[in-house]
Formats: sequence, structure tokens, C-alpha cells
Amino acid sequence: MKNTILELTPDLRYFIFQQPIKMNTGVDYLIGLVTNYMDKDPQEGEVYIFVSKSHKILKLLHYSNGVFTMYVRKIRKGVFVYPKWDFSRQEYPIDWPRLRLLINGYKVVQK
Repeated sequence: MKNTILELTPDLRYFIFQQPIKMNTGVDYLIGLVTNYMDKDPQEGEVYIFVSKSHKILKLLHYSNGVFTMYVRKIRKGVFVYPKWDFSRQEYPIDWPRLRLLINGYKVVQK
């Protein structure tokens, strides 16, 4: 699986939660954020990305084969940077290449 990160693949859809969150939360809290604030069904198989208030911790929530999985990534130097806000879509656009940059701590820039 050359181009995957665990069960995450380029063909999935990725959504970034609009605001930083406290990272002492678990899967159920993230499910609530997806349902109540993003107005999405977390069991659709999409991946939801959450950033800590310090921008040093990233959590990803993914549902696949009847199981929720939460991935956590923490960087020592630098911070995670949100992509540029897309006003027309009312979201932060994120695709596979940008996600890979983001989880590796690189600044993500809108093309």
C-alpha cells in the first residue's frame, strides 16, 4: 500500500473542522462535532480532521467496516496550518496531497 496512511487513501473525502478543539476528547465527542456542527453523518466513510488549539496536535476520525478509528499526530517543531478558507464552499479544502503535507507538519497553501 504505497500511497496510503493506514486505512486512509486518496479516494476518500476529507473535511477539516472549522475551529481548533481541546484534544482531551475521545471518539464520541468527535462524532458529536461531525453530527451537530458539520451537519454530516460520520458513518458515511469520510475522514474528519480536527486541530488542537496549539496547532501541534491533529486528530482524524474515520469510519470503515463498522468501526470508528481515531488517528492522532503530534509535531514537536512548527505547527499545523489550515488551508485557505474556501468561501464558496464554506469549508477548508483538503485533498490527499495536502493532507499528507498537513500531517507531516508542512504549511498547506491553496493553489
